[in-house]
Amino acid sequence: MEISVDTPDNVLAQHICHVAEQARDQLKVCHLFQTEPVLIKIVEQPKLDQFDCLGVFRCDDSVVEVIEPSRIPEVLVEDDPLLLISENIVFDSVVVHELTHAFMHQTLPTRSGSVAQDEYLAYAMQFEFMPEDARNVMLEARPVTTDVTLDSLNEMILMFAPTLFGLRAWTHFNYENNGCDFFQLLLGGKVNFAPEFE
Repeated sequence: MEISVDTPDNVLAQHICHVAEQARDQLKVCHLFQTEPVLIKIVEQPKLDQFDCLGVFRCDDSVVEVIEPSRIPEVLVEDDPLLLISENIVFDSVVVHELTHAFMHQTLPTRSGSVAQDEYLAYAMQFEFMPEDARNVMLEARPVTTDVTLDSLNEMILMFAPTLFGLRAWTHFNYENNGCDFFQLLLGGKVNFAPEFE
């Protein structure tokens, strides 16, 4: 199944294709599968509901939009731990994050659950894909010092501190007996996050 890239930068396009192939293998292990072609477009500024983002998945036409790598520091807030690591590593991880959303949409006939539940899956895969040393730099800056429960992976944290939410999601994903087995429980509707707030 095809993953194509829309960017005038041929070197970047080839790099994204390599990242996408690695991501597809990682996602397959966690029970997320590609069933339709996906287009990855590099754009100046992805937006979701008028908010600036690093990446967005447009489910209506199976398009992933990702920000130009050089613009990543401009979009992140001042104390975001992502600023502590290479923008190229952040860029690759955003590609994986949005492909997770794409494959989730293609694997499931309906949404997996709440927004926090969807983002748990995407952030766990995003940070799992990162090199360990880069991830450790972020965890040193924002250590996860308490046990991560599903209640602590809520939409309030997601809204106001998305990278912290992501680090918590990755930490929870890596607890013993979680990982891709926990993904399967979420995807099968056997475990659910708390309902989203109104």
